[in-house]
Amino acid sequence: MDKKNFGLLLFVLTISIVITIFIAMNLLDISDEVNQGSFRVNDLVINSYATIGENEENKNAQNISDLLFNLSQNNKITFLIAKNIDADRIYIDNIKFNGPVRCGSLILYQTDSEETYDLSVPQEVIEIKPIIKDEQYFVEFNIDNKEFIKDVKAPSNTNKITFDGTFFKDIDIKTEEIEMSIEGNLNIVDVTGKICTCKFNFRFPSEELLNNGISILRQDISKYVFKLK
Repeated sequence: MDKKNFGLLLFVLTISIVITIFIAMNLLDISDEVNQGSFRVNDLVINSYATIGENEENKNAQNISDLLFNLSQNNKITFLIAKNIDADRIYIDNIKFNGPVRCGSLILYQTDSEETYDLSVPQEVIEIKPIIKDEQYFVEFNIDNKEFIKDVKAPSNTNKITFDGTFFKDIDIKTEEIEMSIEGNLNIVDVTGKICTCKFNFRFPSEELLNNGISILRQDISKYVFKLK
């Protein structure tokens, strides 16, 4: 074999080796693969409702139109996550929160937990304590806009107070005035140390809250998948 043909063969072999290594590296890179083996979102629901709190001065009111109310808007986000391995830690990071136009005290917390997170300031990491239900992780957190309006009266022609989201509509509050959004990563560290991440992006409440008094929206779980980090 002359030097020219040998050089060409060596070049072809080198290119083939480089391509083979590149393909192998991509096949072995599982950092962005869907991980449906260890954790999977089985259900995801956003429940939005209203809290209509009465003022202490109401005990002296003579008419419905004299009553004073403090309004809060509440949201409960619930994941039901199937597992094939135990979790060592669950947390949320990469958090981006956009508050509503009508803004009170904005907090995130878990039911039956005394720990709260102030969403009016940036939060880097939020720790989550799951509940195990039927061998699945029940992950739930609440986001409240507490007392975004204080000492508000019902319209003068009001005959009955509805203690739900329809009261917002009665006093001419628009959905876009109380709408908020949150996005971030729900991370699960399993007992082997691997981190599985599910990205989420939610906007709430919906118009249904003002029209029906409460909003229960089941999400399309195909949009929420865990990937190995």
